[in-house]
Amino acid sequence: MAETPYSPTPGPLTSATDATHPTDATDVASAAEATLPEALRTPTKRLSFGFILMLCLANVALWFSMQPVTNILLPEQIDRFDPNPSRQILYNGLILFGGALLSVFSNPIGGALSDRTTSRFGRRIPWLIGCAALSAGALALMANATGIALLFVGYGLYQLIVNGALAALTAIVPDKAPEQQRGFVSAFVGLTLPVATVLGAVVVGLLVTNIQLGYYILIVALVVVMILFSFTLHDARLPREAVAPFRWGQFVRGFWISPRKHPDFGWAFLSRFLVNVGWNTTVGGLLFQYLKYGVKVSNPAASVAIAQIIAVAMIVLSSVIGGYLSDRFQRRKIFVIISACMIAIALLLLALVTDWTAVLIAAVIVGLGFGAYLAVDLALLTEVLPSARDRGKDMGVFNIANALPGAIGPLAAGILVPIFGSFQPLFFMATGVVLLAALSILPIKSVR
Repeated sequence: MAETPYSPTPGPLTSATDATHPTDATDVASAAEATLPEALRTPTKRLSFGFILMLCLANVALWFSMQPVTNILLPEQIDRFDPNPSRQILYNGLILFGGALLSVFSNPIGGALSDRTTSRFGRRIPWLIGCAALSAGALALMANATGIALLFVGYGLYQLIVNGALAALTAIVPDKAPEQQRGFVSAFVGLTLPVATVLGAVVVGLLVTNIQLGYYILIVALVVVMILFSFTLHDARLPREAVAPFRWGQFVRGFWISPRKHPDFGWAFLSRFLVNVGWNTTVGGLLFQYLKYGVKVSNPAASVAIAQIIAVAMIVLSSVIGGYLSDRFQRRKIFVIISACMIAIALLLLALVTDWTAVLIAAVIVGLGFGAYLAVDLALLTEVLPSARDRGKDMGVFNIANALPGAIGPLAAGILVPIFGSFQPLFFMATGVVLLAALSILPIKSVR
């Protein structure tokens, strides 16, 4: 049975003839837009600053539940269960690999299912609250783990579930933000990852020394904030008649976005994927171990916090400025290319110099680069999405470019560091990969 397109009865100001016989390309687009339910229309109403702040708070809570786990809590638990440095790096890589691999599947699937959700609460809210509650259970399992095996299970379940919420939350930017405001909104949303990272480093790395208490703080923050945000979202309901009948074959095939048909989406995906490979292979997935065994600092958890605080200060500055300027000049590509090159410079510095001063300098440079990259690259992405109907699924597919490097990077590091006996080869390789990410932006044609 073929999908029946959603088509409301023409109103008094729009006749059936006007809707079906537009006079030019603009009228064609307007007529097509008018037939869509509210949930699928291109947003035109500017978002209030209050809503943007709540959206950012929801993103902070989600990332806050992730970052301290991978950066601090998980490495500390592994350290307690096995004192051997080589096995610690390998276990860390294997656990992160397994969790990231599961997120590669759960993110686009969660996004696709949220696209089809016809709940009276909207498409995204059920996934935000439901996945947050289930994620809390997985974090509680990790908090009470008694060995490496339970960390594998708990972290895998957590990544499988929490990425459903991440896919729904990521789709809210193209759902709600008009194109003229996306650079600004994306700048603030882009800030949430580094802000959550430094918040986790301060709360879990400096203020809270008890591992279980650290996990419980993450649980409470995630569940409470998602509930509060859901009250402010006003998520438009998708009519049942606007959803095609579910077919497994069509559903699975929908996750393939052909780079030949949608080359700009493909290039944007590749750029983000390469940046994250470079990042997760080094400081993104290995900072604790690098500071402990490479730089040999006395307190790696506190040192992680200090480096991340410096980086986030720079990220805040460059993200807001980069997002504003990209909106002001309606140019995205040049900002993404320059910011990726700055990330590469920071990684090259760490490849050449192994000491605490170099880490602090690199934190400044990488913060300036990463802030602008996260803000403007997200705005660029929202302008190359293949379909308004599948925003959640398409953003979920794009999130593979965030998740898969989280599997590849730590595992590669866990294997290669013991082989080379040094962290430096990883930083050299990461530098080259991020430079390739900058070059991958050049072929994009539909965005300046």
